[in-house]
Amino acid sequence: MQLSDLQVGQKAQIVGVRGQGAFRKRILEMGFVEGKTVEVLGRAPLGDPTRYRIMDYEVSLRRDEALLVDVTPVASCTDAQQPPQQELPDSTILAAEQPHEDDLPFSDTATHRDTSPHKGKTTPQKVIRIALVGNPNSGKTSVFNLASGAREHTGNYSGVTVDSKTAHVQRGDYLFELTDLPGTYSLSAYSPEELYVRNFIAEFKPDVIVNVVDATNLERNLYLTLQLLEQTPRVVVALNMWDEFTSAKHHLNRPLLSELLGAPCVPTVGRTGQGLDRLLHTVAEVYEGRWTTQKNLVEAYGSTVQSSVSQLQSTLRQTYPHIDDLHTSYFALRLLENDADARRKLTLQPNSAQVENAIKVLSQEVENATGKDFETYATDARYSYLGRILQRTFVHAPQQVNTSWWDRIDRVVTHRVWGIPIFLGVMWFMFWVTFTVGEYPKGWMEDGVATLASWVNGAMPPSPLTDLLTDGVINGVGAVIVFLPQILILFLFIALLEDSGYMARAVFVMDRAMRGIGLHGRSFIPMVMGFGCNVPSIMATRTIGDRKVRMVTMLVNPFMQCSARLQVYVLLAGFALPSHPVVMLLGLYLFGIIAAVGMALLFRKTLFRGNDSPFVMEIPPYRLPTARSVLIHMWDKGSQYLRKMGTVILVAAILIWVLGYFPRSTSRGAEFETKQAAVEALLAQKGNNPSTEGQNGMGTEYHTAPTINPLKDSALTAEQNGSSSTTPPADSPDDGTLATSASHYDSLSPQELDSVKTALEYEWEEVRKQNSFLGRVGKFIEPGIYPLGFDWRIGIGLLSGIAAKEVVVSTLGVLIDAGNDPEGNETLLTERIERATYNSGERIGEKLFTPLTTLSLLLFVALYVPCIAVIAAIKRESGSWRWALFSALYTTGLAYIVSLVVYQIGRLL
Repeated sequence: MQLSDLQVGQKAQIVGVRGQGAFRKRILEMGFVEGKTVEVLGRAPLGDPTRYRIMDYEVSLRRDEALLVDVTPVASCTDAQQPPQQELPDSTILAAEQPHEDDLPFSDTATHRDTSPHKGKTTPQKVIRIALVGNPNSGKTSVFNLASGAREHTGNYSGVTVDSKTAHVQRGDYLFELTDLPGTYSLSAYSPEELYVRNFIAEFKPDVIVNVVDATNLERNLYLTLQLLEQTPRVVVALNMWDEFTSAKHHLNRPLLSELLGAPCVPTVGRTGQGLDRLLHTVAEVYEGRWTTQKNLVEAYGSTVQSSVSQLQSTLRQTYPHIDDLHTSYFALRLLENDADARRKLTLQPNSAQVENAIKVLSQEVENATGKDFETYATDARYSYLGRILQRTFVHAPQQVNTSWWDRIDRVVTHRVWGIPIFLGVMWFMFWVTFTVGEYPKGWMEDGVATLASWVNGAMPPSPLTDLLTDGVINGVGAVIVFLPQILILFLFIALLEDSGYMARAVFVMDRAMRGIGLHGRSFIPMVMGFGCNVPSIMATRTIGDRKVRMVTMLVNPFMQCSARLQVYVLLAGFALPSHPVVMLLGLYLFGIIAAVGMALLFRKTLFRGNDSPFVMEIPPYRLPTARSVLIHMWDKGSQYLRKMGTVILVAAILIWVLGYFPRSTSRGAEFETKQAAVEALLAQKGNNPSTEGQNGMGTEYHTAPTINPLKDSALTAEQNGSSSTTPPADSPDDGTLATSASHYDSLSPQELDSVKTALEYEWEEVRKQNSFLGRVGKFIEPGIYPLGFDWRIGIGLLSGIAAKEVVVSTLGVLIDAGNDPEGNETLLTERIERATYNSGERIGEKLFTPLTTLSLLLFVALYVPCIAVIAAIKRESGSWRWALFSALYTTGLAYIVSLVVYQIGRLL
């Protein structure tokens, strides 16, 4: 029967795996080999995929993949179905007969810090280059962080590390150069991370490889160890998560395991740093050649594998005499396994036809003798050897009958009915806390920015430098930096979801839905990462082996609303839906997901047609996130955000201010100076006349200003109505309300004259802005965006957002008003936005940020061109500027159409 035929709770023994290509290779390497027992644990909410347990770990397979695995129920298994095993040397004995190591056999201190008395005083004499290699979820990056003091983010699911990272640590006379490589299950080069790791080892040639393995899942993790030892003997095995291993009451004869593998095995706890000094000491011993126990693994795999490799190795020596014995043995094994990268390198060599013929002959001989192709037979041989090793060195703790509370939680969050609602609830709660709780520190920071701007404005004399500091730097950068608390809260939740293991469950729950749009569950991880930043999420698509799926995931990823857009949303959501801003915020994120789904469907049916790629994913165990890991993640993202404040956004804010500040002269400059001089003269005259003081009907009678149409050009009326952006464009005709002679103002009181003076200043500021370089650009593009409800200031904000979406907020902070209220006090950006009105066109005097206009703007921001960094990432990952430019153009075109339809229909309704 097939694996897909099993019901939840049933167990079966694997007979064989059909199919070909990457899926077959991957599933064999993950332990689905002949004779292994597999158990069905449960199915996803939409019925597919299904979770299985094999080799003490959980894996997710779709029904289509499970159909290719032949099994037989455990009750009918016979010994004949077990693969043949080769005996180990007679000197080995069962682990049960060997004295066990202590539960916590660390010879160093509990911390990773160097306790040498010469610490910090010695100069390293030797540099040891170390490559950290390990399975996803093995704690490799935690070891890297604790050993080196680096602050790389770790996550409890596959695909977090998508590039190499290097750090240095000194111990005595040694300087260890640590390189953290992507997590990989094998070195078969069927996925980008596998090929990256293998090429790094082959080309960079590290002095020592530290293979970090999950001690609680030795059989699956040690498969990669064997492949590493096939390539180089300089390997040290870090038995990580040793605290979990010992708490589970497992026992391991580590000296014997080291001897049988041919590599020293050192227990470590990457979470706390225990054992890391001992690990580095062992690395130094291997580097100095003091570890001499090495194994010929090809011989250990049995006579069939040994004979085939030896014969092909002889042919390789004759054809390529410059390759040493170790490399010819490794290369021969890879060629016989039909490794794609090895075959590609072979075709680049002369006389490759002779080697090709030898491969065909030897592969056919193995298949005739065993009934299996060489690839399957070699994988079985590795696992068979591992099984024999662990049989003699490892004692598994008795199975616990009681269900842990982690299991109970898991049953709920992956439930077929409640799984998806719980996931959506988690997303809603994350955004609710981000919006509501983060609003308090955001408000405090806003008050601080306003206070600082007012202080600088009062402490410095009026000058362009003062305006630059207050309007450009403080208001521009300050309008963005106030969102730092909400950014930190968002990344706090993402770190908790990743480190706990729930993110992998979310992938499992959502895989069927993702498959419905032509993607698969592995696409879900980059999509979720996009909520933080689209750049690393684009890079995370490297873990997707299928290029079609990878390209579609990359092209729709910008619709995942990154944290930079969050600042625009938090600023404007209350204007679009005043009563329920949290609902508006969540709706925008859902809208982005819907847009991604729609475009993914379109791309899979047009540009990237073809069948879905297989989906095989490990389900890691739940783990309590450590405060260190969560804080590292938050600090990393927060520091990136602050660095962006001091670079991109600061430069953009200053540039926008300069372009909006100059030129200072306009055709109406003399006119406004005349008006202002007349008003100031009257103020001086009436303010110094004692007979007029306090008179309002008792002596001289002052008359109120004439009634003025606010849709024309009266800054005074705008001021009286609480608006500050109602002035006309520079070329609009003057109706005489503010351009009359000084006698026109004779009947006004000093208070009214002061209001007229303030209104004139605002009017002059608006005229000057529209005449600035920035205003001219905005006026040029305004006819194109006017149908969307936008004016030139919003247009400039959207253009500046191409550099970084946070700049949209800082641009509005510079352009919306001069930054002061009528009394001259610094005002919050939200208050200025609330007062802003159209200052030209048929809507002059109308409020600019109405719910409809704001909704149109938010939808545009949610869809239009991603920032320059994302465009560059798409170019780098796709290998072509064509796709990067395509991404910019199609997202902006879609944003324009959506905003146009929403705004125009909204006006009709």
